[in-house]
Amino acid sequence: MGDRAKKKQKPSSSHEGGRRRQRSPTPSPPPSSPHPVHDLFSTVEQQEKFAKHFVNREVLESKYLDAEYFEESNFEFYQILCAAGLKEFVCLSDSFYLELVRVFYNNMVISHTGVIRTEVKGVKIKISPKVFNEITLLPSKGAPFEGRIVDEWKEDYNSISGREFVRREDVEVLPRLTAGQMKVQHRILHYVLTRILCPRSTNIGQPTEEDIMLIWALFNGKEINWGHLIRYKMKKALKDKAKLPYPHLITLFLDRFEVPIDNDPVTGIMTKQKMDYDTIRSFGYVQNPHGEWVIGKQNPPNAEDEATEDEDIDEDNSSTTLSDVMNRIDQIQTFVASSFDGIQTRFDQFETTMGTRFDNFQTQFGNIDTAIGSMEEELQHLRMRFDNAPQS
Repeated sequence: MGDRAKKKQKPSSSHEGGRRRQRSPTPSPPPSSPHPVHDLFSTVEQQEKFAKHFVNREVLESKYLDAEYFEESNFEFYQILCAAGLKEFVCLSDSFYLELVRVFYNNMVISHTGVIRTEVKGVKIKISPKVFNEITLLPSKGAPFEGRIVDEWKEDYNSISGREFVRREDVEVLPRLTAGQMKVQHRILHYVLTRILCPRSTNIGQPTEEDIMLIWALFNGKEINWGHLIRYKMKKALKDKAKLPYPHLITLFLDRFEVPIDNDPVTGIMTKQKMDYDTIRSFGYVQNPHGEWVIGKQNPPNAEDEATEDEDIDEDNSSTTLSDVMNRIDQIQTFVASSFDGIQTRFDQFETTMGTRFDNFQTQFGNIDTAIGSMEEELQHLRMRFDNAPQS
């Protein structure tokens, strides 16, 4: 997979990188032309579930690192990812099949042992953790992280020290930490986490406790079972209205199990998916004389004069590249999405709390039911003894 990742790290011009991209992609048809039902599903139940829960489900667009650029640059976050065994995964780019991604998730079940079972176009797919790691090349040793601190980290990590670890020293300590207040390398790693490793569509601009824990763990060389974590994220995506992550991984799975896809519309790789120099620059970072990325000058005192001078600059020199535009759009989306963090976090906490209370209630109810059953048996036993007692 090493050669494959190098081939797939390029944008749309790299469609020759693997067997699947040797042919020209078929343009995606409009949503009004769905795939014939009998081709996608083998049962009516699958079809009905798809129509109710997955037919219009959004898919999270995958981003990837430009390995060629980051290999030649001195980025600490990239070296950390390589040391953690994540280079292949974060540099992987691939086209995907929108409708087949939805079908994959529609039929997907993940057991408590991590075995994925699903079916696409009549082809049954079973992916054990071992096969999952073989396909994705993700590290499988380490803590089974699921968004909460694991026991082996409790002596070294807490919420306060975690925030201090990622926060810039020149930033005022506030209850709410934003991505812009993070140290340079930590912020870039946060972007990789929220766009590639654990992608989400909301709260990109505000690191969650989970984000901070993962950044802390990576910088401190803690081993994480990334295969387990990504399966956990896939399972969470089965909730109603959740966006479906890792579409490029689904392409790998379809390849592995030889699901026929020759006539399916494909979504190709786009330039805006690539993370490179322009992405780093869009954060407001600049390179110092030593080539290190640092915080750029903010709110210059002569901002108005500079703005006036900019108007006289030649149009060709002041034009913004398409990549810059897309990165600015990403920043706007990040700003808007971050406002939903509190709602999402509270909802998850409420869901977890209610689930725990319901489990406790079921346990208590079961104990009461067992006690009543024992009492009934004892009463029945006493009644039989009374009935069989000799008459005086």
